Amino acid sequence: LREFMAERVPQYMVPSSVMVLDRLPLSPNGKVDRAALPSAQDGRAAAARQFVAPRDAVEELIAQTWTEVLGATRVGVDDNFFELGGHSLQAVQIAFRIRAAFGVELGIKRILEAPTVARLAEVVTADLAASQAVLEEALGDIESLPDEVVRELLAGTDAGA
Repeated sequence: LREFMAERVPQYMVPSSVMVLDRLPLSPNGKVDRAALPSAQDGRAAAARQFVAPRDAVEELIAQTWTEVLGATRVGVDDNFFELGGHSLQAVQIAFRIRAAFGVELGIKRILEAPTVARLAEVVTADLAASQAVLEEALGDIESLPDEVVRELLAGTDAGA
C-alpha cells in the first residue's frame, strides 16, 4: 500500500505506517475510541533495512538531530524521515537546528524533498560549498583592490561605527 501511494502522491503524504484491523474499537457512544487503537510500530518500517551509520560529521549531526526531534533510538543514513514518523512541525525544528549548527538556511520543502539523512547531508554539504565559493570570490575581489581603496573602505567602516 505504501509503495502504491508513493508512486502517486508526494512523499510527505505517504503514511509512516499502515495497520490492518478487523474492526475499529468503538466507545459506548459509537465513535472510534482512539485511545483503544493499537500503537504504530514506532514508525520503524525502515527497521528491516540494514543500519548504515553516519559516515561524516554532517551526517552525524543530522542523524543526531533526527534522533532527538523524532524520539528514535538510532538513525542511520538511509532511514526515511517519514517512515520514522516525521511530520512538518518536526521538519521545522530540524531546519532550525541545521541553521544553528551549519549556518545553512533550509526551507521545510527542501527537508521534505530530501527525506533521508544521506540526501539531506548532500543538500547541506552543497549549500556549504556554495557559500564557501561566494566567500572566496568576494575575498578575491577585495584582494584585487588597490591598497589605497582598501584603506578608504576601512576608514569609512571605522567612521560609521
